[in-house]
Amino acid sequence: MGDLKGMNAKKVMMVVGIMTLHAFSEGLGVGVSYGGENGRQQGTFMTLAIGVHNIPEGLAVALVSVPRGESPARATLWAIISSLPQPLVAIPSFYFVQLFSFLLPYVPSLPPSPFLPPLLHPHPFPGIASPQTSGHG
Repeated sequence: MGDLKGMNAKKVMMVVGIMTLHAFSEGLGVGVSYGGENGRQQGTFMTLAIGVHNIPEGLAVALVSVPRGESPARATLWAIISSLPQPLVAIPSFYFVQLFSFLLPYVPSLPPSPFLPPLLHPHPFPGIASPQTSGHG
């Protein structure tokens, strides 16, 4: 991190780390948006939207880095590095959608499925008394 030391370096690395993790989900969104019938139009729109969205994100990285002693050139470099996961994740996610597109009509029903067994069980949380057995009310 250049000349940064101590708490300043930790704060800058925290912001850069968070923005880098955030870039993974953005790359996933870009890659997935290129799948399907209107993939080129949707993907182009998503790419442009996230590209514009990256301007304030890069500025956020720089605004944290420069006042704490980082040079503007190095802050710019960190802003670019924090966005690198986007294209790296977008390409495999596009291919993943292409490979498994036959499952897309069924996928929306999957997210709640892990929650069904506890809901169907008469006592989903054994350590917590239900209103019927607690003796209150």
